[in-house]
Parts: sequence; C-alpha cells; structure tokens
Amino acid sequence: MVIAVNVTGTTSGVKNNTTDPITSANGGTGATSNTATVTVASPPTITKAFGATDIALNQTSSLTLTITNPNSIALNGVAVSDTLPGGLVVATPNGLSNTCGGAVTATSGTSLVSLTGGAIAASSSCTLAVTVKGITPGPKVNTTGIITATESGPGTTSNTAGVTVHPITIDLADPAICLGPGGVVGVTATVTNAALSAQAINFTATLPPGLAAIPGTCASTVGTCSVVNSSTVTLATTLSPGQTATITYNAQLGDVPAGTTLCINSQVTFEGGTPVAVTACTTVNCPAAGPGVIFPSTSELNDQKAGSVLVYNIYTSSPSLPNLQNSAINMTNTHPQLSALAHIFFIDGTTCSLADKFICLSPNQTVSFLASDLDPGTTGYLVAVAVNENGCPINFNYLIGDEYVKFASGHAASLKAEAISALAGGLPLCDASSQTALLAFDNISYNALPRVLAADGIPDRANGNNTLLVINRIDGNFTEGGSPIGSIFGQLFNAEEQSHSFSFQTPNCQLVSTLSNDFPRTSPRFETVITGGKTGWMKFGGTADIALLGARINFNLNVGASPEAFNQGRNLHKLTLTRAARLTIPIIPPGC
Repeated sequence: MVIAVNVTGTTSGVKNNTTDPITSANGGTGATSNTATVTVASPPTITKAFGATDIALNQTSSLTLTITNPNSIALNGVAVSDTLPGGLVVATPNGLSNTCGGAVTATSGTSLVSLTGGAIAASSSCTLAVTVKGITPGPKVNTTGIITATESGPGTTSNTAGVTVHPITIDLADPAICLGPGGVVGVTATVTNAALSAQAINFTATLPPGLAAIPGTCASTVGTCSVVNSSTVTLATTLSPGQTATITYNAQLGDVPAGTTLCINSQVTFEGGTPVAVTACTTVNCPAAGPGVIFPSTSELNDQKAGSVLVYNIYTSSPSLPNLQNSAINMTNTHPQLSALAHIFFIDGTTCSLADKFICLSPNQTVSFLASDLDPGTTGYLVAVAVNENGCPINFNYLIGDEYVKFASGHAASLKAEAISALAGGLPLCDASSQTALLAFDNISYNALPRVLAADGIPDRANGNNTLLVINRIDGNFTEGGSPIGSIFGQLFNAEEQSHSFSFQTPNCQLVSTLSNDFPRTSPRFETVITGGKTGWMKFGGTADIALLGARINFNLNVGASPEAFNQGRNLHKLTLTRAARLTIPIIPPGC
C-alpha cells in the first residue's frame, strides 16, 4: 500500500520526518517506523548599486546586481527581472558582465535586464552587471523584481538603488573666420541640479597645454567662478532643485600648429560624490604662415620674427630737405586669412610728445608710408600695437615691419622693426568701455624688453667713419607722452679689451648722437680709445631699471674709394632684459 501527500516547507533548513509505529485492527501495534530527510532551501537575496550615482545627461553608469545564495546547497534556475525606470536604458555597448550563468537579456536601448536559468554554488554569490545610460534628466529610482530559484521558489527579496541624471553641457565658440595662435575661444558651461534637494557643487575645468584661460574673464549666473591659473577654472556653489549655473570664460590659443585638436575636460561633483566628467574639443584650423615649426611667441623680442607690437627705432624727416632726410615705414600682415588693425604712435624723441594713427591691413597686405607725410619735421621712434575693433590690444603675432631711413648728414640704413610677441592668456582685460590699456612687457603679457644694449664693430673716426648712435626708452603713458631716458652708464672697449667707462643723462625719450670725442665722454677720449685702423665695442644701460632699444648707423664719405669704408646700420644687440617696462595706451576704436 502507498500513501502519497504534498508537503510545504515553511522554514528553511534540513527537515527529518520519522513515522509512528504501524498498527492494524487485527494485528495490534507493531514496532516498525521510518525516517526520511528533505532540505528546504531559502530564496536567494539580491542587492544592487550604480557605479556612479550622479551622471550627466546622455552619459552612462554601471548597474551591478549581486545575488547571494544563503543555503548550504546549490541553487539552480535562478531568475530575476529588472525593469529600468523611465529615462534610463541599457547603453550601447551594454557592457554586460555575468558570473551567474544562465541566459541574460540586456538589449541596448531597452529598459529590461533579466536573468533566467542561473546557478549559484552553496553559500556563494554571483554578479550581473550592465552599463546604463541616462536619456532624460532627473532622479532615477530602480527596484528589481522578486528573485526565484528552483529549489526555493519565489522569495520576497528585491532591492532598490538610485542614480540622478544632471544636464551638463560644455560649448566652445571659436573665432568667426578661423582658429589659430592668438585666437580666443569662448567657453560656456552649464550645470543643472536635477536632484530633488539642494546640492553643493564643485566645478573644475582643466585646459590642455596650448590653450590658456584668460584671467578675469570668468562669470557665473550662480556663485563666483575663478580663473585659478592658465589651465584651471573653478566654481563652488549650491544649486537648488532644478537650478542651473551658467559659467562663461575665455581661453586663448598659444603656439599650436594647424590640425591640432585641443580638449577641455570639466568635472562636476554633487555633494562631494563621484565626479561627473564632460569634455569639449576644438581644432586649430587657421593655415600657418608657411611650412615648418611655429616661431615661438616666448622667444625674446628681436627683429627677425613677427609680433603684436613693433618698435621702429628711428624715423625722421625734414620739411626743407625731404629728399635728403626722410623715412619710409613698411608694415605687413603675414596672416593668410585674418585682417589686422594697428594703432601707431609717433613719439617725438626730444619732447616725448606723440601723435597717433591707425593702419588697417587685410590678410597678406603690406603698406608703406613716408614720415614726411604723417609726422613731418619730427625725429623720434615709432610703436605699432595690434588692436581689435574696439581699439584694445590683442594677441596677433603676425605683424612684421622695416624702414628705410636717411639723414641730410648722409647717414642712411635699412632697419627692421623690433617685434614683441603677446603671450597667450596674459593680456589685460579690455573692452569697448575701457579708456586705457596697460601693456606689460613682463614675459606674462608680452615679451620682456632689453635693459643693457651693445654695439660691436664700432669703426674708427680716423678713416672717415661717422657713427650715429640711437637710444630709445620704451615706456610711458601714451595718453600723455613717452618717458625720458634719464641716466645711462656704460663702457667703451678698445681692440685690446681695455675698458673705459662713461655716463650721461638726458631728459629726452630718444638720444641721437654721433660717436666722437664729445660723446660719450671717456678718459682718454673716443679717438684715443679706438685708434686708426682699429675697431671697438660698447655696452650701456640705465642706472635705473628701464627698457632700452636702439640702432647705430655708420656713414663714410670714402665708401666709393676705400675697400674698408662702409655705409649702413643695424639695430643694437641686447645683452640683458628687464620685466619692468610698461606702456599705457588710449583705447580708441579704429576708423576703418
């Protein structure tokens, strides 16, 4: 005889079942009984977690389900279904990782993650992980379904985790025509708090080498942002639920070749959590001036490179003798696509007063003009500053220049303009409301300027040489005039390396004087130091920390008769530098 019944385990564990002795109506009570054992399994448990609990809109996070078997026996047929909340879907690629066995459903772009037929060893755990993407903003609360197993049937365990999707954007606005060295990139970042409570946020933008954040340009609609240095912009504030902070700042391109891609990496933390990273990139697309490596803007000023400021060491003209004493000034915009605006200042070397003019150059254009046409009857030096449509100084290291100068005395030379580069991220704040701008030659805004100058190969006077020395002080407030040279100390050396010191003082902005027994005053005098058939050299600088530039021009009547006689000139050598020089210029919109 067989008796069968169904039993249900109401608690987990090993269940021992022993029958009572068997009795019968005609046989009485027997001694026979029997024992059977069955194990009742507990359902598996589940926990879940998002790898990042804050993400940006359209960014991803990992979702990990951890399933634990609490039993001393293996579980089979493990199954669970997880339907993602609205606005959260399985990413592409789905990043699937599974140690639970069985079959997993996790189709990219859908909201279902499920496991069937899984197997977990006794007292072990397994994981199922996928990558999910936030496609709508806001908090996303995700609860799994009930987990089951063949040995335990359905349990009551599910688990909940949450992720918040915040709208965060970064936009780079390049110059209208093309982006090249010196070009300014406008950066706009927005951060929205999509949580249901106020959140303390920390925003940090990290700029790559070659792209420098411009100090003083950062503004935010919430809180106060800061350009910490050329590569870092920060904002720390608190956003209410649904509130947006819009952060704007400017960055300037350095000496970066065409075709280079530069990326700004921005990170935001909410309540000190895992940083949310957003990246925006731009590509340098202005054509270079020619093949080869870019001439570095950080190279010290010289007359062989292009720059944003040009200094012409001498210009002159004579109203009565314009054919004998005059200067032809030349300026060229070497950029193949961008136009140039130059504010030109004519500094009277004697009075330090000035006149000014604007020159507008289209791409690849050169212009020439006579000093007698623009500033007749004046001897001095000329400074040209690259400016924008408001008249503010800009980084535009594409100007070159030179000049032909002649004096009624016979001195004549072709001199190149000294070029000074603007440096990325260093120019002062200036806009249409500014009255003046300060040009600092400090190796931060512009190249440093010379403090000590030298003239070598100074010829003797005994063989008819007449050397004209030109010294300029580059400093001053150009709304009023230039600064005087003041006191100079120097040394004159003969061919035997003997040194003879000298000093002089002048209230002028420019010194133009012939080297002779009268200047500079040495003991013994000039013609005794540099004797017939010999040459010498000299070096000099201000007794104060001032910036000087200059030139020397030689004239010899015997140039057609003697192989040792030469006419011409060149700019002076630079031996040491100063970072103290400053120019203040007026801000006037160009009339072109």
